[in-house]
Amino acid sequence: MGKQFSIVAVEELTLQRDLEPYLTMFACLRGPLPESVGFRRHMLSSCNAGGPAHNAVAHRFHLSGIPKGVCGPQIVDANGETRRMFFSTYYDNILLRRTSPNYLSTLMTSTEGDEPLRQSWVYNNWSIVSGGAMDAIFFKHSKTIFIDDIEIPATWRTFASFDLGSSRPWAWLAFAESDGTDFQYKNGRVGRSLPGDLFLIGEVYGWDGAPDKGDHASIAEITTRIQNYKIQRGWRFQDVHNPKKWNDMFRRNFADDAIGQEMNGYSAQEEFKTHVLINGISHPGIPFELVSKPPGSRETGFTLVRERLMNTAARPDSKIREGKGLFIVKDNCPNTARTLPVLSRNPKKPDDVDPACESHIYDAIRYALAADRAPHFRSYRHA
Repeated sequence: MGKQFSIVAVEELTLQRDLEPYLTMFACLRGPLPESVGFRRHMLSSCNAGGPAHNAVAHRFHLSGIPKGVCGPQIVDANGETRRMFFSTYYDNILLRRTSPNYLSTLMTSTEGDEPLRQSWVYNNWSIVSGGAMDAIFFKHSKTIFIDDIEIPATWRTFASFDLGSSRPWAWLAFAESDGTDFQYKNGRVGRSLPGDLFLIGEVYGWDGAPDKGDHASIAEITTRIQNYKIQRGWRFQDVHNPKKWNDMFRRNFADDAIGQEMNGYSAQEEFKTHVLINGISHPGIPFELVSKPPGSRETGFTLVRERLMNTAARPDSKIREGKGLFIVKDNCPNTARTLPVLSRNPKKPDDVDPACESHIYDAIRYALAADRAPHFRSYRHA
């Protein structure tokens, strides 16, 4: 950090695990002369859509979809520093157009049959990660995966899953599992479902507003946020006949078995059972059922999540949807919608998600699918 530079340039920024090294280099951006005499300092970087830092770069430079024009918006941070993204395509590269006039045709040929890859390589679409873990599925089925808010039928089972984090985000997800009965959207429309269809209807995400950065919340703070969220959504409520008792629609919660590991007689699983105060009223903690992770469970979970998402639509050779789907209420799950479609594959294990990605919600979905969800008791119970 004793070095000083007037210009720092970073190649392929999105291929970094995160932006921490990039941001650290700003401390070296200084010089012997003041900027008032024309000695400007610059941090330059180049990148394409995709890679572990895709979300972080898109968040920092306000990127989504296919860029319009050459100059992105000027962004002023809390310290008064400005930054801007400049967009460039094949048409802007005069030298490449002279030396390889057929390069665009080559790109179109190399991406034939892979529209997400074409959108990323040719059109620089920041809403797609070429070669990602889920990009092709969301590109094709996003209209069936993402749905409007729904009313939960009384006969459906409800449960939640959880992924613990501190320096990286934690995630609590609320699911409703269909028994095959019809349901109603909040706007009055009637929807059809298959037995076993899962609906992701809510989320609580512990981040500080920057991609893949956790809020460092304590277990008591996490418990309070989850219980308070359920109260606000009407999922945890006082009994009309006995106000001292509370009903809770999400009594079953599944989590990675790592939270049950003991150290000096302590485990996160036990700590989560501690009561918390909300508006002066004592509420119980959250009991977690542990989901084991045998060898190959990550690859199996990867397949199950992809299959569930594809099953939201009928197969190409059929007009009838047959498999159990995973539907996401987009307005209630903004971080799911932000992170799930742009997950990258693990470069060493293509049938798995890159653990360097912001994959905490994805992990919580895996736990939900791997859990033994057979009914142990009814969802509506006194707490």
